[in-house]
Amino acid sequence: MGQRGFWDEEKRIHRLQQKKPTLATLSEAIPWEAFRPLLE
Repeated sequence: MGQRGFWDEEKRIHRLQQKKPTLATLSEAIPWEAFRPLLE
């Protein structure tokens, strides 16, 4: 594996932008409201 070029970095950023944000994915999978009684 050699040194990354400018276009490689641009492609990597583009692929990351196409993915759903991590927090949005977690919010769909975890019922956060179920933890509220434990925290209050």
